[in-house]
Amino acid sequence: EGSEGWGVQLNTTTTFEDILKLPDYQNEYGFGGGGKYSYNDGTNYIGEREYYEAYGENWGPLMNGQLIKQFNSDGEPVPFTPAPDNVRNFFRTGITSINNIALSNTGEGGDTRLSYTNLSRRGIVPNSDLQRNTFMASIGKRMFDNRLKARLNAMFVNSNSGNVPNAGYDESSSIMYGWLWYPRQVEIDDLKDYWEPGQEGAQQRYVEDLWVNNPWYIANENTNSFQSNRLIGNLQLEYELNDNFSARFRYGADVLSEGRQFRRAPSTKAVLQGSYREDEISFYETNAELLLGYSSDRTSDLALDLKVGGNLMRQDANFLVANNPQLKFFGTDESIYTLTNARSGVLVESQKTRTGINSLFGLATLSYRNFLYLDATYRRDWNSTLVNPIAGLDNSEFSFGYPSVSLSAIISEMLHLPVGSAISFLKLKGAYAEVGNGAPPYAFGTTFTPQPAFGSNSVFTTNNTIADPDLKNERTKAMEFGIDLRMFQDRIRLDATYYNMLSFDQVIFLPVATTSGYDFNLTNGGEIRNKGVELLLSITPVQQPSFSWDVTLNLGHNRAIVESLPDVIESGRYSIVADVFPGDEGGADLEYVAEEGELLGQLYGLGFERGPDGRIIHVNGLPLLTKDKVS
Repeated sequence: EGSEGWGVQLNTTTTFEDILKLPDYQNEYGFGGGGKYSYNDGTNYIGEREYYEAYGENWGPLMNGQLIKQFNSDGEPVPFTPAPDNVRNFFRTGITSINNIALSNTGEGGDTRLSYTNLSRRGIVPNSDLQRNTFMASIGKRMFDNRLKARLNAMFVNSNSGNVPNAGYDESSSIMYGWLWYPRQVEIDDLKDYWEPGQEGAQQRYVEDLWVNNPWYIANENTNSFQSNRLIGNLQLEYELNDNFSARFRYGADVLSEGRQFRRAPSTKAVLQGSYREDEISFYETNAELLLGYSSDRTSDLALDLKVGGNLMRQDANFLVANNPQLKFFGTDESIYTLTNARSGVLVESQKTRTGINSLFGLATLSYRNFLYLDATYRRDWNSTLVNPIAGLDNSEFSFGYPSVSLSAIISEMLHLPVGSAISFLKLKGAYAEVGNGAPPYAFGTTFTPQPAFGSNSVFTTNNTIADPDLKNERTKAMEFGIDLRMFQDRIRLDATYYNMLSFDQVIFLPVATTSGYDFNLTNGGEIRNKGVELLLSITPVQQPSFSWDVTLNLGHNRAIVESLPDVIESGRYSIVADVFPGDEGGADLEYVAEEGELLGQLYGLGFERGPDGRIIHVNGLPLLTKDKVS
């Protein structure tokens, strides 16, 4: 490589990943309930006192190696012993390979850089993967004695995956859900043949037949695939009118097209007939920005930079869902997963949104001797999502502004620390800022969603949310203080920041009486304070001309406290998720809530009644549940 001409760079990176942490599973009691073993292998063993039909839980007998007929022992008693690593053995070593080639050229009149990056990932969950190809181009041109500068940046990303594993509490497709009840005595490889013999494509094979799926079956049959193409680009023109004044115009676009497919095989718990769904997503956003700048002469200790500008943002989003909720024909061939293989019709939902934001903004920077900097900004947005079509522009609060100010001091420059001193660089910084945000698109409108037909009649339902006619933007006020320290010729680097943010007038959905014809009211209310620290420590223990070793530690701590809720919530508690485990009968009735004075995201559910000594009260051998929910 040289300072001018073409250069070539090649980079390759390979990383390996394994499961770091799993829950602490017990290995004393096996599959079953009430101390009795249970299983389901197509033969019902109810009637023999030592066997119950499968519960899907590990409340069976102690695993002491006693001989018990098990689901895969062909009716013969075999030792009943734990398999302590059965969950861990399901996962595999993930491998990510990244290869990059870049071509660059620098000349008197401009520069060019072209690059291609390929990412290939094998996930730690079997049958999960990710492929990504990224093409990037940056072309710059200088003209008219370097007064006019033009630059074109473009990036095209093609991504696809045959399966992105689901996470969370989803019995139809989450492998992690199944580990909650997975038998502690069953080796994971015993379930690799996940179809019942003679019923391939129709009935999965598992220890029980109630609500848990075979993990190999989920990984290989209940897949979530996608294909995505995204183009991001911008054209920038910058012209220096003279030594003090400049103008810049920039136009950018972000275009996304993505298809998703969701397969649920026959005999899936909660989706017994199987299902197939296709999503088509398109997104298009443009930004046109004009910026005028002024820079004072650098002949004095003080320097002033001023910038004023405006931005026009337009965003279009289209979302099309076609769902085949029940498959008509079963089988192991992928051809059964189509929209035409429907037992009772296909549900189609289409959503199109358009958003626009017009903005004006300004920035002023005042510096003193290149070690003291004062920045101040102000921005005002006119957001289309806050325009009430009934009230009209004149009666809608769709315009809002937000300022910011920051002060930083480079102490090492101020004190003229000599070269070679222990402290290479020291900067103190503080800032205050306000930001605003709009509402969901078409929050004030009424939409209609198609439902299954009633006989020969089409059925539609309206949206279940009514917006506050005085809805306005939500706001956040934030302040932060920090230090940037580098020592021993930058061998030790520390960036530490303390922040305190208050979000208020939040745009939230509040439940309302169903007699109103709606379920929720979209309105403003509530205050949440986030405060915490962020630390970034980097150390270079080895630094040689041909080799260097960097060690980085990134730490963060945040506390989100609910300071207030809307006045209509008299209980002081707002249910963010009314039922964390929907559909579970006899569960803890768990809620995810926001409660005044508490950390955001408290869990409330039924607990155990306790006596004066703190011990759990039992009735007939079972713990007594509380009548009211507790945190």
